[in-house]
Amino acid sequence: MISERHLNIALYMDFFFVNGNIFLHTKTNKVNFLTAQYCTSRSLRTIMTVLEKVINKYACRSFNICDFHGDNEFDKNVLRNFLTPALLHIYGREEHVGTIERSIRTVKERFRSMCSNVPYRRFIILMVRSLVEGIIAVLNAFPSKNAVSTTISPATIVEGKPKLDFKRKMIPFGAYALVYTGTTNNNKPRAVPAISLRMSNNAGGH
Repeated sequence: MISERHLNIALYMDFFFVNGNIFLHTKTNKVNFLTAQYCTSRSLRTIMTVLEKVINKYACRSFNICDFHGDNEFDKNVLRNFLTPALLHIYGREEHVGTIERSIRTVKERFRSMCSNVPYRRFIILMVRSLVEGIIAVLNAFPSKNAVSTTISPATIVEGKPKLDFKRKMIPFGAYALVYTGTTNNNKPRAVPAISLRMSNNAGGH
């Protein structure tokens, strides 16, 4: 198993903003699995809550995060104690955590390219969150060249998700759709107008 040969991994983390919305982004070496959690603030409690979810996700697949890398925003003794026995590596004020900075740039570039393909001038928070989550899901769904496996995707390694089935119909982000609401014995509409956000599962749900 991959987790047996690569038990100890390192995690890189940083905040990024999209249209004023805050996301805490993480990426691990060896596996290259990405997460992006929407946050209402950059408080210590928020950081600890998000990292606890990430740690548990890896622990479920028998991975051990032994090193955390972040900039001086994460230089807090409470956080350091929370992550013990893992080590917290803090980078200098003018230094950048290159691994996570490049990943953030990739996510933002995908976001901008997707937004340019839809005819909306404004995006509500739900659309921003869903697009970021969709981008992360797609990036995790394909194998990474510099990962421990070039044939198995990070989503399969960490979450056990199967490969994407491209034979199923996929509705692009921002597409106009009519959503079936049920059948009744009156003249009320049986569908409501909606905007497609992202895939919710591998069975064709959106």
